[in-house]
Amino acid sequence: MSRNYPVGTQNLVDIIESGAIYVDKTPFIVPLIKHSFHKSYFLSRPRRFGKSLFVDALEQVWRGNQTLFKGLYIYDKIDWQAYPILRLSLANISFVKLGLENALFLEIQRIAKMHQIQLEQTDYVLVFRDLIEALHEKYQKKVIVLIDEYDKPIIHGIEKDNSIVAEANRDSLKAFYGILKDSEPHLRFTFITGVSKISKVSIFSDLNHLDDLTLDKDYAMICGFTEAEIRHYCGVGLQDLAAKEGVGVEQIMDKIRFWYNGFSWNAKDFVYNPYSTMLLMQKKVFDFYWFDTGTPTFLVKLIHKNFEYNFKKLKVSKGIYNWHDLKKINYISVMLQSGYLTFKQHVEGELYEVGFPNNEVENAFSKMLLGSYLHKEHTEFGSTVYDLQSAFKQNDLPEVILILTKMFQILPYSFFLEDVERVDKKGNVTTVQRQVGENFYHAVIYLVFNILAIQMRVEMLSSNGRIDATVETNTHVYLFEFKKGRKPKDAIQQIWDNQYANLYTLSKKQIVCIGVCFTTQKRGISGSIILNLEAVEAYLAT
Repeated sequence: MSRNYPVGTQNLVDIIESGAIYVDKTPFIVPLIKHSFHKSYFLSRPRRFGKSLFVDALEQVWRGNQTLFKGLYIYDKIDWQAYPILRLSLANISFVKLGLENALFLEIQRIAKMHQIQLEQTDYVLVFRDLIEALHEKYQKKVIVLIDEYDKPIIHGIEKDNSIVAEANRDSLKAFYGILKDSEPHLRFTFITGVSKISKVSIFSDLNHLDDLTLDKDYAMICGFTEAEIRHYCGVGLQDLAAKEGVGVEQIMDKIRFWYNGFSWNAKDFVYNPYSTMLLMQKKVFDFYWFDTGTPTFLVKLIHKNFEYNFKKLKVSKGIYNWHDLKKINYISVMLQSGYLTFKQHVEGELYEVGFPNNEVENAFSKMLLGSYLHKEHTEFGSTVYDLQSAFKQNDLPEVILILTKMFQILPYSFFLEDVERVDKKGNVTTVQRQVGENFYHAVIYLVFNILAIQMRVEMLSSNGRIDATVETNTHVYLFEFKKGRKPKDAIQQIWDNQYANLYTLSKKQIVCIGVCFTTQKRGISGSIILNLEAVEAYLAT
């Protein structure tokens, strides 16, 4: 751990005492705790976004550790008192090895032992209740309950593609957390965090007083770094990074913004990924730091199964964030909760536009999804992407088509087949194989284009339809139309009939139309035509 940049550190005492950077989030704590009665809160944020550090700060505040906060916003804003604290982190208990209920029971007993409290109950739920009451009685003050990563056992089941385990853990947690409602007379403050809200409704159905901060506009920046915070706390780091890259501070901020900014929970206020930003300051190299800490294998597998690939400018209801059916995973909801998608702008009413937050997430996720479609690690097709990038920069479209053709040709024939379930009139389910549809080819080419480091737009809407892909270089605009089992001329005809080029006629760039056709028999591209826009009308007339 760098002394200046505490990457991954969740202990506030260590950060403050070591003189490391702490981005002051205590302005969000003050309004949470300024109540004379019991208040309960819930906060969902992606992994490594500062939830645990925020919980640790709450613990130190409720311990009455005022000296730790000298120089921070909260120092003289509250009446400092010490309260008994019951803190649980479900990411740190051995629920996989021991079983969830047994792991919870042992953790409660461990906390009780720390306070020299003897508990007689053998049930994991009742021992939780008894510990809360015993802490209240021993210290003659109501109890602070802090629960971090409340959903870890459920997420574990989902990631293992085991809905039975996920549901069993959810039911166990529902009974466990249900104690908080009955224990309210003994509680002063409750704060619960997690990655997901997949199961919030069913788990906390009895806690109807739980104040959900997740999409609250006043707490949109409770986790993550604002640009102002980066400039204030990382000023020296920005100068060092700019000097290393041979650019000015404003240019380096533009690059950091492109790579790591863009997370929002209200489509108005946007924050930088704190984990990636701190590692950037420490290592002075742009990389996929946050994405690489958690591979969303189950999510990619689910998206691949549905042949989805385009996550730009999706319009969804805000309520999708609250989805909680463990048997039918809604991948858009999970992507939002996990940080792979974020709210981009408010459309109207409950309707929002969502999309990838930044380059780190979009590029890395696209590579991983492409690897799933091609059954390869993303590092294996790095040369293909590089070759395509070079071909586009040189405006060598025949080479682009050749590279794409070879990319499909090296795939085994089985990749061009998919399993389909069919149900007969009696309800019997059988699995048959059929040739992949046009969406398979669209997905692969879309994802390949999406990770090119050039200006590119895919499936752009025009007034007359949807362009399959558009790639822009400094001098050219390339309009792609893909067809399966058809002739390239049919693709060119569609570009012309729908007037896709009209979007770019004022750009003063050379417009090129490319019709590409696929067949499963040839395992990929069966033919293509490349025409300058000026030549299209004459070609179609022949």
